Amino acid sequence: MRLDSFLVEAHHISRAQAKAWILDGKIKVDEQIIKKPSHLLIGKESVSVNPSAQRPLEPNCNPNPISLDIIYEDDAILILNKPPGLVTHPTESYPEKTCVNGLIHYGVPLSTEGGALRPGIVHRLDKDTEGLMIIAKTDEAYLVLKQQFKERSILKYYRALIKGQLSQERVVVEKPIKRIKRSGKMVCVSCDDPNAKYAKTIFTTQSKTTTMSCIEAELITGRTHQIRVHLASLGHPILGDSLYGKSSKKYSQGQVLQAFKLKFKHPTKKTIFTIELPPSSRFYS
Repeated sequence: MRLDSFLVEAHHISRAQAKAWILDGKIKVDEQIIKKPSHLLIGKESVSVNPSAQRPLEPNCNPNPISLDIIYEDDAILILNKPPGLVTHPTESYPEKTCVNGLIHYGVPLSTEGGALRPGIVHRLDKDTEGLMIIAKTDEAYLVLKQQFKERSILKYYRALIKGQLSQERVVVEKPIKRIKRSGKMVCVSCDDPNAKYAKTIFTTQSKTTTMSCIEAELITGRTHQIRVHLASLGHPILGDSLYGKSSKKYSQGQVLQAFKLKFKHPTKKTIFTIELPPSSRFYS
């Protein structure tokens, strides 16, 4: 078992928290500090944990001079191109180096409708997923955009590099998703599970080789880890996805997944707004 997986199961913590403990040098295996989350345990080691060795910082919304790629801005909204590796908003594991901290340093007004630690955040991307995020600068814009997300009228498109090839050029996946308690993972489950949430994704192959494919994904619903889980359920995990596939030195920044296109009604101008990004450099590495 991986060391981070063992900590998740043994201490009932999130995978992100387990990773943070390991990288902070708080974990010893057979009296040796291990700073590799993927370190494999055979089963007879002594694992010691000292989570209080360094008191974790409290999440905060203090300004932090984080470089942000702002590709559009007006009086109501702001659109970011979030890089991989940057967390959306402050958490226990990432208390102050997030998009929110960078936005506050940038000095623009932000809607407070989402809560104290999520000013302006209408939706989020996973830490290692890159691409487009809409930020609400006013409460009015936040409420209008949230309603559009609720009604599923905002069109969201992603591109990804996956292992192997899909069975058809266009594949529609309708598999409900349920969180596994204590593991932090999301998995596809049977449709008769009352605790599962309906999820639908449309995948289209754009290019392929014998070992991998570049696909586009349209999110019809917006469940946590939905694209990653649905692709893994097909046997084609996203390259670099250590949670649902396999970590890779080549894709050390995590899953090669980009939110490249958004189409929505502007919250104040009431016009259809479309914005699109070209493939990032990770798709050519």
